[in-house]
Amino acid sequence: MFKLVKKMQEKKRKEENKKKAKNVATGTAIGTAIGAAIGLLFSPKSGKENREEIAKKAKDTSETVKKGVKESVEKAKEVADKAKETIEQKKEELKEKKNELKEDLKEKKEEIAEEVEEIKSDAKEKAEEGLEEAEKKLEEVDQKDSKNQNKKMGNK
Repeated sequence: MFKLVKKMQEKKRKEENKKKAKNVATGTAIGTAIGAAIGLLFSPKSGKENREEIAKKAKDTSETVKKGVKESVEKAKEVADKAKETIEQKKEELKEKKNELKEDLKEKKEEIAEEVEEIKSDAKEKAEEGLEEAEKKLEEVDQKDSKNQNKKMGNK
């Protein structure tokens, strides 16, 4: 249960990091564009030179934004791949642990079955011994009873 919550928190954190990266790239682009525009407005250059500089700055800004976005996407992919790898490792560890527990349970079950059979066998032996002893006692009682009856008959 805790692992599921942890996964959800990790996913949320990754999404927040992606948003932050996009915001940084957008902020950089906007800041660069504003800075370039202000620089041009106060520039002592001619219109043609300003247009060329605007085109150059726009191209540079575009390149910078593309590079930032590409790096952010690559970083996000790396994090996702690492998370996937970690999940797969944990999945395999859990499978191994499950198999170990199954095997342990099977062994315990067999041990218990053997112990139950031993107990049943011992109980049967003791019951048979008890039965034999009871039969002997009964025989002894019958013999004593017969002797007592014979004595009584002989006394009459």
